[in-house]
Amino acid sequence: MTRHELLDNITHKDLRIHPRYVAGCGFDQQLARVFPIELGALQAEYPLFFTRNPDTEQYDLVALLGFENDENLYLSDGGWQARSLPLTIERQPFLIGFDQAGASNPVIHVDMDHPSVGQDEGEPVFLPHGGESALLERMNQVLGQIHEGHQASEALSRTLSGMDLIESLNLEVSFINE
Repeated sequence: MTRHELLDNITHKDLRIHPRYVAGCGFDQQLARVFPIELGALQAEYPLFFTRNPDTEQYDLVALLGFENDENLYLSDGGWQARSLPLTIERQPFLIGFDQAGASNPVIHVDMDHPSVGQDEGEPVFLPHGGESALLERMNQVLGQIHEGHQASEALSRTLSGMDLIESLNLEVSFINE
């Protein structure tokens, strides 16, 4: 379940984020959307694929995290098992929303039902007098990169498709248990 709220320093003055990169804490997902800006950092850590988006018929870049729905092989009791996180994982529980004036002004929302959200433990989102914490400043950067990444991904997909450099295939993986 998700409950997205527009983030503000009055309503959420005591909000804290404690990301627990372990199974059952909101990071159990098979795929993570990635963007061209991340490819240098992620290509050494994750198998990366293009998947065809049935809604747009364009290709989206994804990192494969597991082989089954809700499986993330990078999660363990010791935390995340890679040196870098995809931006779409790092940004959680925050997301991009748009103000009431229209879709041109992105604003930060928070999923209040995400397991990392609370008021007792974790890093504060706001400073005691209402300013942005280092965590929130980083989330501003991450969400900005994601917002820009959507446009870069669309351009990359159009280029690859337009030049016939990409085509669909089905990949079947078999495991041999000894």
